[in-house]
Amino acid sequence: MPARYNSKGGVARYMCQVTPDQKRCQSVGAAQCEALIERLVLEVLEPLAREVSAHVVADLEAARAESEGQWYQKLGMASCDVERARLDYGAADPVEARDREREWLAAVAERARLARVYEDRNCPPLNADDHADIQDLELVWRSESTTQQQRQVILRLMLRRVVVKVVVDQKLHLTCHWQGGNRTRHELADPYARFGG
Repeated sequence: MPARYNSKGGVARYMCQVTPDQKRCQSVGAAQCEALIERLVLEVLEPLAREVSAHVVADLEAARAESEGQWYQKLGMASCDVERARLDYGAADPVEARDREREWLAAVAERARLARVYEDRNCPPLNADDHADIQDLELVWRSESTTQQQRQVILRLMLRRVVVKVVVDQKLHLTCHWQGGNRTRHELADPYARFGG
């Protein structure tokens, strides 16, 4: 059944296509069906999501540790430059002392600049809330950064088709045909479902 929207583009309904001589048609509210299908897909993906999120957390922590190591190296080199400039200033004769002092002050300023940049961008380790957010598949699914197109791709990868039948008014039977060949059957109450008319 294709989706149709009311004249104002609001609530979607799935309606069978009929020719003018046909009088009976099924009509189903799309929101409840789609919510059930989303819930089923998220339940199927949950164990995999936990495994993937563990890898994501490990990758994030490794990247953070590598970045920290690079920053410690930059800051250490800047401190060496300051110390070298200080020693050059201390060993300089009075004619060169002014130039060596400027080099020393420039090295101190550069080390301070790097320290500020490091503090401004410093990424703290992931805490328990971060871990929970990464593992919360529904949070990722509903995130503004997850596009409708991405959700549709996931649904198509998981499901071959979904058959919806209005059994009697306000009761739906959904049969999900999963990509692996499994079928699951579900019943759903829909106060707006209609058979006929």
